Amino acid sequence: MTSASRSKGEDVAHVTGSFLIKRWCVSVDGYGTGRYEAASRGKALADAWSCDAFSHVTFGQFLKMARCSRDPDLPPRWGQPIMVGGKPAFFVENNRQYVRFAYPGQLHVMNSHPYDVLPVEYRPDTYRDRDTDGQAAHLTDQEGQNR
Repeated sequence: MTSASRSKGEDVAHVTGSFLIKRWCVSVDGYGTGRYEAASRGKALADAWSCDAFSHVTFGQFLKMARCSRDPDLPPRWGQPIMVGGKPAFFVENNRQYVRFAYPGQLHVMNSHPYDVLPVEYRPDTYRDRDTDGQAAHLTDQEGQNR
């Protein structure tokens, strides 16, 4: 497989396994709303309860205060197949520093350096100006010296 075919995403379509992660909004009276990536509503509620702010309440008490629903505002390209470090994965989102992803059949969302992600369109904008192998383009000044 060549770098050119990987950059076009030709091998990305061969992801096997399921994307198990869903995005949930958990609202707690007096505390606001948080977003959680989890396979189930119960897991999202448990993750929210594990916050230190709720260490003084039991899970049963927390359930009386909390509301949980599916997040209607998913990031663009949520759950689409990508390659991370040459392995198939599913895109969750990116920010200015990392690409968040999940491996097929896995319940954990992980972070990757953007240069490990293909196709390049899934990287943050600031990491799309580099070649597909993650090698920095040589920048030179007027005298031809590397910066």
